[in-house]
Amino acid sequence: MNVVYAENDTIFLTKLMRPIASKAVPGFIQKRPAIINGGDFDKYEIKFCFALKDDNADLIFNQKEKDVLLIGNYQSDSIYIHPSVSWSRVKKNNFIECNGRFFKVIFIQPQGEFVVISQVFKFPKEDDNTSVISFVDKLPNDSFTLLDGKEAQFSNYLEQKKLIYVEFWGTWCHGCIQVLPDLIELNKKYSKKVTIISMNYEDSITDAINFAKKNKMIWVQGISTEKINRKFLLNGFPYGVLFDETGKVIKWDTTPREVFNYFNFNQNND
Repeated sequence: MNVVYAENDTIFLTKLMRPIASKAVPGFIQKRPAIINGGDFDKYEIKFCFALKDDNADLIFNQKEKDVLLIGNYQSDSIYIHPSVSWSRVKKNNFIECNGRFFKVIFIQPQGEFVVISQVFKFPKEDDNTSVISFVDKLPNDSFTLLDGKEAQFSNYLEQKKLIYVEFWGTWCHGCIQVLPDLIELNKKYSKKVTIISMNYEDSITDAINFAKKNKMIWVQGISTEKINRKFLLNGFPYGVLFDETGKVIKWDTTPREVFNYFNFNQNND
């Protein structure tokens, strides 16, 4: 594969990340403690946290098919360990994709002290020796399906010139049910300032529609997928990301109450 390399960038992995594991995936984090080193990348108007997981706890971080690459939100001190989010086993060729830009992991320091990545200008071909971790740090152009069967595109909602709050939920999620009153209150009071996009995951369409109607969830209702979950760096349920009017992230992993307080604070300080 012909790849043109730009300037190399080094990410120093100086942070010991706190792993968050899903109870739905028993044994995914091994019983013996694994070390996760992380560091922040901030260049080309792209921000993310890159982390390495010493999965077999031998203090070597670059073993192919043994250790793990993870992507988390910028300046995070925790990382979600779940096969449905942005992670990959270390392979011969490791790529990161964000907002249509691609980076190749050129070098992983064996003791996990730093990694070297380089921007590339050719879409990598995925195979058994190649991995691509994709995510966004701004509202993507991706399409998704609404509960009524119509197609929509995240970035199209920017035309409304409002903040956008994308939140993920399921009827099976007790925490999602608990924050629903805050979500309803947020929409009732600040619908002229924020567009809410609720993304249902793992419910049947019928169950999701019936629940939304019963609880008068009268804002945008979409259907999420594992691909969408990964791109938004989802780290459990409930989960939400607040974007500004241009599509840039204001806050990752934020609740409806925190968004409500964000408006209250800014209103009081206008």
